[in-house]
Amino acid sequence: ALLFWGAPESLDHPARACVESALNCRDRLDALNLQWQREGREISFQTVFGIDFGSVVVGNMGPKERVNYTIVGDRVNLAQRLEYSNRAFGTRILASVDLVQALGADAADYLIVKVADAQLRGFSQPVAVFEVLDRRAGASEDLLMFSDVLNAAHDALRQGLSSDAQALLQTLPRSQAERPYVQQLISTCSDLDPGAS
Repeated sequence: ALLFWGAPESLDHPARACVESALNCRDRLDALNLQWQREGREISFQTVFGIDFGSVVVGNMGPKERVNYTIVGDRVNLAQRLEYSNRAFGTRILASVDLVQALGADAADYLIVKVADAQLRGFSQPVAVFEVLDRRAGASEDLLMFSDVLNAAHDALRQGLSSDAQALLQTLPRSQAERPYVQQLISTCSDLDPGAS
């Protein structure tokens, strides 16, 4: 499904509305999956989300027999690529750097971690992508710690301190360290600092 905010009526905080909608959908689907599991059903939805922010073309499109009010443009393509990339990174809500920046001060209300500078199909340059983990208020201590460690490791890497980044990542519990994008980051640290154990 494709959802968008800011058209046909303007919205004060479209980036926040987008993040909140993705989190609400994820939480409701998780609750539904748990309910079905308790009822003995063998069905579950593992829905993922790709979210972006930017200018698009919006309006009624298509032949008159099947006209559709929708959006088109590179931003739509990027959101679709982000959605697909969740599977490779082991994420649920993958956001572009433009979406994170569009949150402005509201970004502090969420746990957001950098995943990678990803080479996405159809884009010539790597795209910085982030996982929206949860709302900061009410997040578990484990998730808060994971966010702090991962962001600190990325900061260390930006400063060329790969051994410091690796040491930080080694403090993560196995369940968090086994996330595909964390494994990729650990591998990057090892490649940059082959003498580290």
